[in-house]
Amino acid sequence: MSQFKIPTQSFYKSEISQKSEQLTTYLAYRMTDNEEFIKSLKILMIVSGFWKKPIKDFLAINKIYYVYFILSKLLMVVFCFELFFGLLQHVMKRSDTQIIISSAGVLITCVVITFKGYICIKRRLIENLDEVVKYESEISKTDDQEIKKAYMDKAQLSNIMCIVQALVQCCASVALFYLGITGDQALIEYNRIHNTSIDSPYWYQIWFPATKLDHLIIIYGLNGLFCIYASLSNIVAHSIIATLMIFAATQLQILNIKLKKFIKDVDDNLDHKTIELKRYVKQHQDLIKYVNVLNNKVNIIILMHFLLNSIEISFCITGLSKNTLTSQRVFLITYINVVIYQLFMTSWNANEIIEQSTAISDAIYASNWHLLDKEGKVICQIVMQRAQRPLQLTIGPFGPMTNRSGLLVIKAAYSYFSLMNGGYSN
Repeated sequence: MSQFKIPTQSFYKSEISQKSEQLTTYLAYRMTDNEEFIKSLKILMIVSGFWKKPIKDFLAINKIYYVYFILSKLLMVVFCFELFFGLLQHVMKRSDTQIIISSAGVLITCVVITFKGYICIKRRLIENLDEVVKYESEISKTDDQEIKKAYMDKAQLSNIMCIVQALVQCCASVALFYLGITGDQALIEYNRIHNTSIDSPYWYQIWFPATKLDHLIIIYGLNGLFCIYASLSNIVAHSIIATLMIFAATQLQILNIKLKKFIKDVDDNLDHKTIELKRYVKQHQDLIKYVNVLNNKVNIIILMHFLLNSIEISFCITGLSKNTLTSQRVFLITYINVVIYQLFMTSWNANEIIEQSTAISDAIYASNWHLLDKEGKVICQIVMQRAQRPLQLTIGPFGPMTNRSGLLVIKAAYSYFSLMNGGYSN
């Protein structure tokens, strides 16, 4: 019979030491994830079903999430078809013109959201986030505090923009819920008093084979499901593009910092400074390629925003100018905020890329470039001339997207609103 051994104190110490090492290793792994730049975006992507990497070490959880990834995309496609057949139903019934116009507008908006999600997946914009993580790993190894601070400031800006967009979108979704519930209750009471059978014009005008007011639980469930996922898809698709734009501007800003102080004074080893300058030139060339590739992937989305945002804003303002319900006014105001905020995110971030790319020539000029040898001076002149042509994201095949382009959208919305309300003569 074997003897039972009582664990000694050294045994407990070794166990505690082993657990401590495991905890230290885990914390070190968590701290070196290098996902500070995309922290908020990653959470939104996981919730909405856009995250394509394993989220846990358990195979079963990853398989379940993959099924959710597929079903979430199918849900958005089904939503678009529901809106399309609902629009046909209203046209065939010759419903009120305002309902048909609003139904068509919602259908176009949801098709655009679906298309943005398709672009993010098909053109591998999601995979480009790996470059952000890799670049953050390189930044974490540098000893330059100015570079680290510049990067963390941009990372904080990226997270704030994602969070604010989510909050603004949630406000619009809650306002839509409130509008649908209160509007339907008022319509039910109206039908009861006047002995009519008017169907609900609120929520999304999806196709339904029966009277909606007689199946409110099903209608609320479907509308709620579609509303939540359409909002999540809109938030994530736009946040991915905005994050990649901020990341491009961040790399350009850090390159400017490096160029400004790569020669501190005459006592530096100038023989190696030309070689260091060549490395920065290579980084500049890589950034030019990165911005051009990003532009080829997202310029069609920027074009859709430029064309549709002014129409959406003008329709919302037209609705506000009429004698509408308070709940409708609240929804229209919150929806205008969503559109304007997304327009601001696109135009401001695109303009920042232009500003940081042209600042490269100023950064070289601010350095002690005159201390370089002949080859280094020639390289500086070439880079400064190249920086005069700014990197930019374009509105499809048209001009660059800038802050001025965003203002043009607002002006176009005012013009459309004036036309809808009888022109300037009134």
